[in-house]
Amino acid sequence: IASGLGLDINPGGDPAPNADNGRGTMVRMDPRHRGLFGAAWTLASIGEAARGGVAAIGPAALAGEFGIVHRRLPYDQPWFDDLGSTAVYPVYHVVAGMARAAGRSLVEATSSDRTRIAALAYRAANDATSLWLANLRDYPQRVSLPDLDANARIGRLDESTFEAAATDPAFLYAHATALAAREIEIGAHGIVRIQMGR
Repeated sequence: IASGLGLDINPGGDPAPNADNGRGTMVRMDPRHRGLFGAAWTLASIGEAARGGVAAIGPAALAGEFGIVHRRLPYDQPWFDDLGSTAVYPVYHVVAGMARAAGRSLVEATSSDRTRIAALAYRAANDATSLWLANLRDYPQRVSLPDLDANARIGRLDESTFEAAATDPAFLYAHATALAAREIEIGAHGIVRIQMGR
């Protein structure tokens, strides 16, 4: 199935073009797709689809209005257009991480409140477990984790890492650090990836 924030097809007519970058429904281009909100929303929707038995989902295109990689378009894309270098949107990191999950076993991971924190976990190729969490709210939230092994590592995508992650497609993996506590904070619409095991 296809799933995304922007509206590619509208049975009632052409979607509104939204060249002014307004946040809204039923528009062709929704600027939230390029932000942390888009990444959190995408992770949550993939998690719900996976738990529902959906075998494949198309959450974005490679480039363009529904893309995961920035390229110039006929309308402004604030911040990204001024960057002067190749960039990826936050949703890129979710799509890349979930591409690694293709064909892997889903591991049960449940948030105590799925309207606040989305959770998705899968068994990686090296028999490690990859746990992804998304903050679905526009303010930071604290999350208590179950007991994890001593080698668990965490990568964060939030307001503090947004710029670095935009220019490094491997950011969540390359900048992961040791997970030192069972309680973590996830920034507004932030994503964390926790690798447990090998």
